[in-house]
Amino acid sequence: GEPGLYVSGPEHFVMFLDENGLVSDERTYLAGTVLLWNSGELLLRLEGDLTQAEAISLADSVG
Repeated sequence: GEPGLYVSGPEHFVMFLDENGLVSDERTYLAGTVLLWNSGELLLRLEGDLTQAEAISLADSVG
Protein backbone atom coordinates (compact mmCIF):
# COMPACT_ATOMS: atom_id res chain seq x y z
CA GLY A 1 0.00 0.00 0.00
CA GLU A 2 0.82 3.65 -0.24
CA PRO A 3 1.47 5.99 2.72
CA GLY A 4 -1.71 7.65 3.95
CA LEU A 5 -3.17 9.96 6.55
CA TYR A 6 -5.89 8.83 8.98
CA VAL A 7 -7.69 11.62 10.86
CA SER A 8 -10.34 10.98 13.52
CA GLY A 9 -11.95 12.90 16.33
CA PRO A 10 -13.98 16.10 16.16
CA GLU A 11 -15.03 17.47 12.80
CA HIS A 12 -12.23 19.30 11.07
CA PHE A 13 -11.70 21.35 7.93
CA VAL A 14 -10.12 19.76 4.89
CA MET A 15 -8.51 22.05 2.31
CA PHE A 16 -6.83 21.21 -0.97
CA LEU A 17 -4.16 22.85 -3.07
CA ASP A 18 -5.07 23.67 -6.66
CA GLU A 19 -2.87 22.94 -9.66
CA ASN A 20 -0.91 26.14 -8.92
CA GLY A 21 -0.15 25.14 -5.32
CA LEU A 22 -2.64 27.62 -3.83
CA VAL A 23 -5.28 26.77 -1.21
CA SER A 24 -8.63 26.41 -2.95
CA ASP A 25 -11.50 27.78 -0.82
CA GLU A 26 -13.97 26.14 -3.21
CA ARG A 27 -12.95 22.69 -1.97
CA THR A 28 -12.96 23.38 1.81
CA TYR A 29 -15.48 21.36 3.83
CA LEU A 30 -16.10 19.82 7.24
CA ALA A 31 -15.09 16.19 7.54
CA GLY A 32 -15.41 13.45 10.11
CA THR A 33 -13.14 10.40 10.30
CA VAL A 34 -11.20 10.18 7.04
CA LEU A 35 -8.36 8.25 5.41
CA LEU A 36 -6.43 10.00 2.63
CA TRP A 37 -3.93 8.24 0.36
CA ASN A 38 -2.43 8.48 -3.11
CA SER A 39 -2.96 5.93 -5.84
CA GLY A 40 -0.77 6.96 -8.75
CA GLU A 41 -1.65 10.58 -9.48
CA LEU A 42 -5.00 10.37 -7.67
CA LEU A 43 -5.72 11.49 -4.11
CA LEU A 44 -8.32 9.11 -2.68
CA ARG A 45 -10.49 9.89 0.34
CA LEU A 46 -12.47 7.42 2.44
CA GLU A 47 -14.76 9.03 4.97
CA GLY A 48 -17.03 7.21 7.40
CA ASP A 49 -17.49 5.78 10.87
CA LEU A 50 -14.60 3.32 10.52
CA THR A 51 -11.70 2.36 12.75
CA GLN A 52 -8.22 2.90 11.33
CA ALA A 53 -7.85 -0.86 10.70
CA GLU A 54 -11.22 -1.01 8.89
CA ALA A 55 -10.39 2.03 6.76
CA ILE A 56 -6.97 0.64 5.78
CA SER A 57 -8.48 -2.75 4.94
CA LEU A 58 -11.08 -1.12 2.69
CA ALA A 59 -8.47 1.16 1.10
CA ASP A 60 -6.27 -1.87 0.34
CA SER A 61 -9.15 -3.40 -1.61
CA VAL A 62 -9.53 -0.22 -3.72
CA GLY A 63 -5.90 0.37 -4.61
